[in-house]
Amino acid sequence: MKKKAYWAFSLIIILTIAGFTLMGEAAVAEENSSDGIIIINDTIASDDNELSFSEAGEAEMDDYAEIFVLRSDISVDAELVDNYILDMANTLDDDRTEDYSDISDISDELVREYSLIYFGVQYDDTESLRQYISDTIESNNLRNAVFNILIEKLRIISYPEKIYSMFEDYAENELAFYTAMSGEEAEEMAAELGYDSKEELILSETKYYTDNAMLIDKIIDDLELEIYEEELDSALESYLKSLGYDTQYTTEEFKELSGETWLYIFNQLTVRKDIVYEALADHIKIVDEMPAAVD
Repeated sequence: MKKKAYWAFSLIIILTIAGFTLMGEAAVAEENSSDGIIIINDTIASDDNELSFSEAGEAEMDDYAEIFVLRSDISVDAELVDNYILDMANTLDDDRTEDYSDISDISDELVREYSLIYFGVQYDDTESLRQYISDTIESNNLRNAVFNILIEKLRIISYPEKIYSMFEDYAENELAFYTAMSGEEAEEMAAELGYDSKEELILSETKYYTDNAMLIDKIIDDLELEIYEEELDSALESYLKSLGYDTQYTTEEFKELSGETWLYIFNQLTVRKDIVYEALADHIKIVDEMPAAVD
């Protein structure tokens, strides 16, 4: 939510997107005010922040020929990895007489059995599973750090009205999903996340998603990347297979079922974002300290 420091694996991210966005589109009110947030026609003001809108949207970026990431920002704590393995064992081992509380409690036999269930890949011992989890978290940390840096370099001149509205609906559905799952009230959850109101939370989330979508479009245009429909189809096929739905729907049937909004979000925040990240690989520099000119 407010701090986008998620290190969940890609499949979990995709599953989350699916859960939020097949709920339909809500109407956007032309005028609404609450807790310092005012929405009037095509301008949004929140305290000291005003957003402008246009049909296509417009953005500029500072130079990103070199993207410096601090090693300390992506490093993985060994305790975090061990706790992840302990959580896995405690979740899956129904025969245990007591909870696993120390990594030494996890046998290689348990690792071989449960890593295949939990990750879809079998690891022979605790150390190899540790390395896999550590590498995966570090990889996700790096990806998150890169996009956070790029977002800071992005200057929004105007937001695309239709896309912003779509992500506003998405943010509302996201909040509804989380509150339904937790049993909390929306205002209570917003307060826990550091917001003064649910409206402020929705505004922040809407801006976050729209900023990311515009960032992806901007870099694709800058680098003149070619993206083909087949890449979306391939990602959808993998997604359907991961859920076990590949025997129930063809890719085309699923496209029709999921609708324009879901497809846009899936394509923009997974498929196209992956392509952009791969294209930026040579731009990324992992450093122990920032060069003086970058500070």
